[in-house]
Amino acid sequence: MRTLSASLSLLGVVVALSLQGCSSDTGDDPTPPRSSGGGAITAACAVAAPFSSPTATPPTVDLGTVRGKVGVLLPKATGLARPSGADARLVAKALETHGVTVEVATPADPAAFRSRAQRMIDDGVTVLIVDAVGNAAGVAVEAAAARAGVDVIDYDRLTQGGSAQYLVSFDEESIGRMQAQTLVDCLAQQGASDPRIIVLDGGTDVDNGAVLLDKGVHEVLDPLVAAGRARIEEEATVKGWRAANAAPTFVVALDAAGGQVDGVIAASDGIADAVLGVLARGGGNGRVAVTGQGSGAQGLRHVVTGQQSMTVFVDPRAEAEAAARLAVALIAGRSPSAAGLRLSPYADPRSPGRTVEAVQLPGQVITRANVQDVVHSGAVSVAELCTGITEPCAAVGLR
Repeated sequence: MRTLSASLSLLGVVVALSLQGCSSDTGDDPTPPRSSGGGAITAACAVAAPFSSPTATPPTVDLGTVRGKVGVLLPKATGLARPSGADARLVAKALETHGVTVEVATPADPAAFRSRAQRMIDDGVTVLIVDAVGNAAGVAVEAAAARAGVDVIDYDRLTQGGSAQYLVSFDEESIGRMQAQTLVDCLAQQGASDPRIIVLDGGTDVDNGAVLLDKGVHEVLDPLVAAGRARIEEEATVKGWRAANAAPTFVVALDAAGGQVDGVIAASDGIADAVLGVLARGGGNGRVAVTGQGSGAQGLRHVVTGQQSMTVFVDPRAEAEAAARLAVALIAGRSPSAAGLRLSPYADPRSPGRTVEAVQLPGQVITRANVQDVVHSGAVSVAELCTGITEPCAAVGLR
């Protein structure tokens, strides 16, 4: 594998001269991207009826108030960008609405995660809501909770090999299908045939959510590849969904693909942002279809300005409310179904035969055709989204 500096030294040739259909013209301007079918490709996409999730949003149920204490242990930042980035605050607010006493911690390392969890257990919490900082620390905390008779809800991703009884997350497999199908639809809308695709997954060696996302992507792409209707030029892992790892990973993948790419499936908006930064250096920004996930202001701005083709809206408020309702039901001794929550078995890949009961939430495909939906939901304000890009915002109905 080449070093970053070596890859970037090649990038001026790889991107500027051969990105998407290079020609023999050696002028300063890069050749506009071309699909293998000969049609010009742009990132801007306005698929009017995007692929929708089969997962249902839980109905609203009034659980009243309960007396109990819940510990919330969520890291300060996760690899997957969110509209608010304030999961712990959202979960605490949702719990307090139901009258629950909440103890919150946002540990930054595994040792702090373990010590705060033990303190919460010693303080008498009856439920822990956790997103483990390091899988091994998560396994240890969940074992300690089990010994103390404390219920554990894994939040957003499974602690593999752990002992939590429940999981609340978004349906990543469905989201992977959304990304791949919408990318294909965006390219088809432009007349592309046999598109060349690079896949950047979110670190399938460390996160089961990334495994499921990648599985969903391949459920859509593999039949097309087998039929000769698409080509996966390269697939690479961006460990831990971390945007900081994405640019060098994409540079190497793009180099290996000979600079030929019509579309990039980026596992998150943060990864997509890094991809766009690399493409911009060779004049390819806005000329390659790029996916994302998260629907924060950054990703949405890229969609509005026509640099990113789509994102998937995963509303952190819905996830926080689902986790709070599940915790309240457990405290009250009621079934999760009484809280309007539908549980389904979710397999632990590290513990054969072990399943947890999972609440899986839907995502929503966002393109230029429906970017207003995220603003109307209240997750992102017009001011936050449109400052400095008023004309592109006006073009998609945001003022």
